[in-house]
Amino acid sequence: MNWKNVMGLVSLHVLVISFAMMLTTILGGTCFADPSQSIRTFVFVSIGGTLAGACGILMSGVRRPLHFNISLREGFLSVFLAWCIAVLLGALPFFVEARFTFADAIFESASGLSTTGASVVESEMRLRGGGVLNNGLEGLSKSLLFWRSLLNWIGGIGFVSFVMMIFPILGGGKPLYDAEVPGIKNTGDQLTPRIRDTTMILMFFYIGLTAVACGTYWLFGMDWFDAVCHALATIATGGFSTHSNSFAYFENSKLEWAATFFMLASACNFMLAIRLFMKRENPFKDSEFRAFVRTAVACSLLFASMIVIHFSKLNMLGVREVDVDFETALRTAAFQVASIMSTTGFATSDYVGWNLKGVSMIILLLMVFGGCAGSTAGGFKFVRLELMVKQCICELRRRIFPHMVPDIRLGGKSLKMPVVAQAMAFMVVYTVTILASTLILSFMQIDLETALSASVSAISNVGPGLGKISPACTWGFFPPAAKLLLSFVMIAGRLELFTVFVVLLPRFWYAR
Repeated sequence: MNWKNVMGLVSLHVLVISFAMMLTTILGGTCFADPSQSIRTFVFVSIGGTLAGACGILMSGVRRPLHFNISLREGFLSVFLAWCIAVLLGALPFFVEARFTFADAIFESASGLSTTGASVVESEMRLRGGGVLNNGLEGLSKSLLFWRSLLNWIGGIGFVSFVMMIFPILGGGKPLYDAEVPGIKNTGDQLTPRIRDTTMILMFFYIGLTAVACGTYWLFGMDWFDAVCHALATIATGGFSTHSNSFAYFENSKLEWAATFFMLASACNFMLAIRLFMKRENPFKDSEFRAFVRTAVACSLLFASMIVIHFSKLNMLGVREVDVDFETALRTAAFQVASIMSTTGFATSDYVGWNLKGVSMIILLLMVFGGCAGSTAGGFKFVRLELMVKQCICELRRRIFPHMVPDIRLGGKSLKMPVVAQAMAFMVVYTVTILASTLILSFMQIDLETALSASVSAISNVGPGLGKISPACTWGFFPPAAKLLLSFVMIAGRLELFTVFVVLLPRFWYAR
């Protein structure tokens, strides 16, 4: 393994997070008008990170005209280390400026970068040194609130995308791309022959969609600060809000419908959207997209019908009741379904408080399913579900016709058996990780419903869950060890497990 390559790659990622912190510093001192002590930490960390990143690049011997000859092992290790260091750097403002405890700062940073959106910030939160944070999120400075949303946005598209776009030396960065975006391979999702060109197109689409969401939120009634922060978190499917009551704070039906649209759009394969604009291709030709849309529509109509039948008034977040008509029921149901399926985590109502039979189970399944491959959403992904269903049908047919040659197709293309085996292996690792995390949390005296939903929510990067982590609650009650464990699970889920667990294998370090 070429350790200089690893150092250079990690240093490039450190520069990205440092530049993001520098942007927060500039905005905090100008647009946000935060006091100097609120942005002092951002100044020191951004300068320190920039110097450390620059020194790492110089020590690695990398020069601009050259390309990295990156092996797959170096790509895996570089991405894993880059995310770990980014979590630590991202946690420093929470730890130093807001005086969060170490576990709380790590959890908030990991939740932001992994686009989980789970928060430990409570209405009365205990801080280091015996202090108390009052008023929840509203008690944080604007710089910190913007930093949370920016962490969502950076983590949504991934560090590799930023690094490959900004630094031309990564023209041959396919191992990095494969390490951060494992997904389902060989399905024709690459727009151009070069990974870097494809990444550039995706980045411009990501930035453009964010700008459209920001403008829409502003036109529908948000002030510019809330519009920017919520747009960053929406398109990244991250879910960090600037208010404790999330979208319910605004009491605006237009904003809720807009957010529902952008959450669903961000959970769809970006390649389909790009092809729609560039080549006028019909996205409904894609079987994964059809399954995703049908599930969202069906669940929204089901929840809306149940709300209309069982409620005349509905509790929203912030102890507010609204009269129930079909539009209100459909809007509330569609928002929660879009938030869970896209793994964004915004909320307007506490679905746990509805106390409707079957809703909790459907919510848990939607958390597992997640969004589409090639999007910023987490979860198991609908393409893997489709692949597994086809594999099961194929095996059933082979019981009748033992000599049948397996032919599993996706998007009209026949898939090789290693691709199918990878999806099956992912299911096993995904399930075992959930069970192991649930078991460990249970040993920490956390009830089974909360432990299971926390594990599923963390690995799928959803945010809210069931039990004590419903949309009306925070994750602040977990013990420090549980917060660190869940932080690891969130990062592992964001990197789709293999990138993290392959580095933990002893053979990874001894392989030639």
